[in-house]
Amino acid sequence: MKKKNRPRSSQTPAYTTTAVLLNPSAGGGRALRRWQYFSQQLGNSTCYVSKSESDFRDAVRRLARNHRRIAVCGGDSSLAIAAEELAAVAFRGELLFLPAGSANDIARHLSAAKKTGNVYLGRIQSDASTRIFLGQANWGMGVIVNRQLAAVLSRLPFLRAVTSGIGFCAIVANHLMAKEVVVAEIQAGKEKLCGQFSSIVVSQIRYWASGMLFAPGADWHSTVWQVVAIRRCPLLRFLRILWAARQGQHLYFPEVAALMATRVEIRCQKVQWVQCDGEVPDELAGTHFFVTKRPSGFRITTL
Repeated sequence: MKKKNRPRSSQTPAYTTTAVLLNPSAGGGRALRRWQYFSQQLGNSTCYVSKSESDFRDAVRRLARNHRRIAVCGGDSSLAIAAEELAAVAFRGELLFLPAGSANDIARHLSAAKKTGNVYLGRIQSDASTRIFLGQANWGMGVIVNRQLAAVLSRLPFLRAVTSGIGFCAIVANHLMAKEVVVAEIQAGKEKLCGQFSSIVVSQIRYWASGMLFAPGADWHSTVWQVVAIRRCPLLRFLRILWAARQGQHLYFPEVAALMATRVEIRCQKVQWVQCDGEVPDELAGTHFFVTKRPSGFRITTL
């Protein structure tokens, strides 16, 4: 006897349709323009344009109930938020990244890594807060410069085209005034570093700060973090290190330490702020930080 075809339940996940979440503010509006290109590549898809960050987060959770392939058209922060929300609902499937932001460091990592399989997520615990994140956590210069860039672009969005120039000026000014200095003890596995640092990055993606090959050994398919710390040094030396980081050559400087560990502990002399995936509004503060990894249950791909 032939089996009768049963009607699909409304609760059955839609495996054949890609649910797209579009952040219209990403890249200063670039996502809306890029979506016209991506829509032609995707085929069978539905697109939802978010109205705010809270709306974006709600939409991720809602779509995760009925889809096994969710795409994000936006910047690195949009992808990081989606990953955080999908982890919270134990999503199992594929998170497709349609890069349309200003930096796109995660897209660079995806293109370079060429790996498949489920990724790990970062977990950072400060004195009183815990945060799940996707790519990297940073202390020092990166935190201050990202804050200042966000403040300038929110008031003068037409300056987005010269973001790199503004960022360079901010680096110089903050270094001269020693605003970026972090006095800390870094414990990465059995290795320990102590001193004054201009930048500390704990990463599982290779690229940082709009294209620097900052953590060439980082891998979000592994349980291991790469920690890159730049000791406080004269301004010209610091700028040379940052320039070398564009090709991953900064690791040859004696002021730069690179450590690998599954668990990282950072103790600061005074309260410091840490940014995860460059998200300025969601910084954590504290003097004592633990960074570990946890499996996500989903894979991340890109077009």
